[in-house]
Amino acid sequence: MRLAPDQLADALRQSLLPIYLVAGEEAQLVDECLDQLRQAAREQGFVERQVLDVERGFDWSLLSGAMQAMSLFASRKLVEVRMPGGAPGKEGGRLLTELAQAPSPDVLLLVICGELDYRQQQSAWYGALESAGAAVYARAISEAQWPRWLQQRLMAQGLEVDQDALDLLAQRTAGNAMAATQDIAKLKLLFAGEAIGVEQMRASVADSARFDVFDMTDKMLQGDTVGALRCLQVIRAEGVEPVELLGAISWTLRQLA
Repeated sequence: MRLAPDQLADALRQSLLPIYLVAGEEAQLVDECLDQLRQAAREQGFVERQVLDVERGFDWSLLSGAMQAMSLFASRKLVEVRMPGGAPGKEGGRLLTELAQAPSPDVLLLVICGELDYRQQQSAWYGALESAGAAVYARAISEAQWPRWLQQRLMAQGLEVDQDALDLLAQRTAGNAMAATQDIAKLKLLFAGEAIGVEQMRASVADSARFDVFDMTDKMLQGDTVGALRCLQVIRAEGVEPVELLGAISWTLRQLA
């Protein structure tokens, strides 16, 4: 089964599958999905939790043993495999595929990755885990999607925000889902049951926007001078070297040429 992050909560209310793979570019959404899964697992009696960090030279027999060993404290346990690079190698890929073919009813397997490219998402081990359980992939929130995403988050917290205030929040948190989530939580504490206008937003939310050099070149190509200069201010404040800016601009010009 393939799920988007906003579909996971409803899916968990229906049933808890034996295997979940959670990955993606948006770390905040990945963390939220993991919190939901751990909570659902506890409610279903998966009390013990074992964490395995996959690094260079990882011994995959540890995972095999963890999946077979019964919990000392409960009849069910959660096994988390943290694999940031999404590269289990031949041995790991073969083991994950085998585990997917015969999932244990008493051990919930949770595989956690970072960003995965198209090739990794088409691999045999990824497909096996997705078929045996669910794969939740948190894609990056685009600039065009950002205001709508914020609005949905605000509404979910029962907050009423006018358009100017929403625009300001989108501007100050652009590309930084973690900061946006924290700011929305703060707004709920400060203005629960109140309408939030632009002045309240300006006084409550700091500028935590996050851009990279290609965000700047994109805005340059769009003719968005104000946006490009804002990107430049942010990445300069983050300590990006001028040579990196020059490289991005040169690459963009070569593509145009």
